[in-house]
Amino acid sequence: MLHKLPDDPEPTEAELQEELASMSDWLEHSGRGMARLRWRVRRAQQDPDAFHVHFASQVPDYPSYQYSAEWEAIRSKVLDAADHRCACCSKKAKQVHHRDYRPRVLRGEDLTPLVAICGKCHKRVHNNEAGKRRDTWDECERVLAEMVAENQAAKPKGRRTRAKSAADVP
Repeated sequence: MLHKLPDDPEPTEAELQEELASMSDWLEHSGRGMARLRWRVRRAQQDPDAFHVHFASQVPDYPSYQYSAEWEAIRSKVLDAADHRCACCSKKAKQVHHRDYRPRVLRGEDLTPLVAICGKCHKRVHNNEAGKRRDTWDECERVLAEMVAENQAAKPKGRRTRAKSAADVP
């Protein structure tokens, strides 16, 4: 014969009210977080260009895009605007670094997040000294900004000119 197991205890109404009162700060904080997340999802559905898209992996079928005529035209425009000079070292640029992958950038409507860059500097932006991929987009941005600033500081004063933007190129 099996003995009956004791029932689990149940809280009284007063005990429940006490728990709810102690949880109010936590509930308000997590509720605000959920509200912010839901707002962001809805806003991104309404306007896909509203938020940064940091990584190519967030772009549907990005490998096909890289081989498209549309990308080749955008790439050429960015390289021409930079006189085929790397923004980080002034050597010959053959690549274009995306700082953002929003739809308007991928369509070529906004070229400001695209940077003409040489292969060596492009690797340095994405990888640390040990060759390991950088952990975050912010880290890549910081390294890129430092490299561009160092390049600008190294240019002789007489050679500094206003950089053409891709919009200046016909």
